[in-house]
Amino acid sequence: VELTRSTAIDELSRQLRFVASGVCRLTPGTAMAHPLDGFGPGLSAVILLLVPPALATPPPPPNVLLVAVDDLRPEIGTYHPWSPHDTIITPHLDALVNKGTLFASAVVQIALCAPSRTSFLTSLRPDTTRIWTIGPFFRNTTARGATAVTLPQAFKNAGYHTESFGKVFHISEGCYRVPVVTGSGACLNDPDSWSLPPWIPSPYEERGPNSTNTGPMGSMNLDDLSWKAVDDEDEAFPDGNISVHATAALARIKTDVVDAGGSFFLGVGFLKPHLPQVFPKKYLDLYANVTAPEVASNPFPPKGSPTVAWGGVMQEISEYSNIQAAKGDNKTAGSYNLPVAVQVAQKRAYHAATTYIDAQIGRVFQELVALGLRESTIIVVIGDHGWKLGEHGGWAKKTTFWNDARGLLIVSDPRQSDPGQVVAHTAVEYLDLYPTLAELALPTGVPPGLEGTSFAPVLHNASFQHRKVGLYQYTCAGIKACMGYSIISLPLQLRYTEWVAFDFTTATPNFNVSVAVAELYDHEKDLEENVNVAGLAAYASARSTLSAALRASFG
Repeated sequence: VELTRSTAIDELSRQLRFVASGVCRLTPGTAMAHPLDGFGPGLSAVILLLVPPALATPPPPPNVLLVAVDDLRPEIGTYHPWSPHDTIITPHLDALVNKGTLFASAVVQIALCAPSRTSFLTSLRPDTTRIWTIGPFFRNTTARGATAVTLPQAFKNAGYHTESFGKVFHISEGCYRVPVVTGSGACLNDPDSWSLPPWIPSPYEERGPNSTNTGPMGSMNLDDLSWKAVDDEDEAFPDGNISVHATAALARIKTDVVDAGGSFFLGVGFLKPHLPQVFPKKYLDLYANVTAPEVASNPFPPKGSPTVAWGGVMQEISEYSNIQAAKGDNKTAGSYNLPVAVQVAQKRAYHAATTYIDAQIGRVFQELVALGLRESTIIVVIGDHGWKLGEHGGWAKKTTFWNDARGLLIVSDPRQSDPGQVVAHTAVEYLDLYPTLAELALPTGVPPGLEGTSFAPVLHNASFQHRKVGLYQYTCAGIKACMGYSIISLPLQLRYTEWVAFDFTTATPNFNVSVAVAELYDHEKDLEENVNVAGLAAYASARSTLSAALRASFG
């Protein structure tokens, strides 16, 4: 008859007293019988249950897979708020949302690759790191960010094995200590953050010789087109190459790290759908029988908005040969409407490039499952900022428009109790990701000095209120000593921006000196931000409240 718990405890106590009393002393030449012999497996199991938890070997902390995607706006197959009538094929990202949380009000700190990545990988605002543009690298400054312990570095310091494939950090100018990078002459990572040298494909880009090219030039786009579908396999392109190397690394890490009782932090950064959108033709073919995407309904600047807010919306795409041909005599970087056929083709190419990246992400996910690592791995997919597909005449980021400041952020923790949610009621800022992952996985907890706050509670309770407002900024188009500071209030459904004098040497704004008119957009009535209502008396009270909040946060 199986022993009851109380009987087992009494019997265990008796046996331990028996051993301690010396009754089991050996005489020379005799073997000692185990004092618990004869009590059967039932008691043995109870004894194991009674071992204090502190004496048991704790499981290793969860792994982290961070997937960063360049210029991916927050639109996937199951969620595409800016293009509700378009079809976007992203089965792997859709599946991830079903097992995680999509943060529909995720606010980037600044809508540009380098400063955005610097911010969410350090949990510091751009004014703290003093990184507002593509260069320099944050380690090369004299600001506080130069000595920051980055997100992957914190995991490395806690005993994790950390590796990076592709574009995680953005480093292009004055590369930090010029790290040795396997397979590449490019310089695009932070060696302090990784256990092994980061891997970057070579050539890094397929683009032709346009003025924004910074890496080794590939041969797929010598015509310098803004998009091109090439009839070749995934692995012939940089992103396919990244996924191949990342999946191979997972198998190695499983054997060398996980099977030895360790944990890993793996960063995988994909380059598309960044311009030029060059990708395998088979992904464009998937859209052959899909209704053509609709062009943006607002290819114009907002009514009453200042030029500093939108003057550079065409800066990136206007450099490509097919766009210059479509522009005709209009060579300005200002806002204007491209021919409809050009817009449709460009938008379709962006969607196809997104599908291509979804396939590469899926390859990494599938390897994670095949290796039996999915249930012990937190997955994050993050687009470094939003993107315009014709809205306000733009085909880029680099503004304070909500199209650019709203990013794609998906977090999936196998332990979360409320998965499959699209959370829009509460804001999260990108710099909140670092403390969130630290809370979820780091044995040492959240490091001090971070400017973000953890949104981990939202993973267990989708109705949890994390932030009522989100803060972000961007530099002024055409004016040097100027910064635009923005606040988005979800309770008020308003976005407010002040363009003020700014000292880049000291990173100090002067809210008492306005460089341009303020902007206020009513998202309840005008989510597309087509009419600036900052000057209307009906919004005076709300404007005053938001202005005070901006000054308290940044001033």
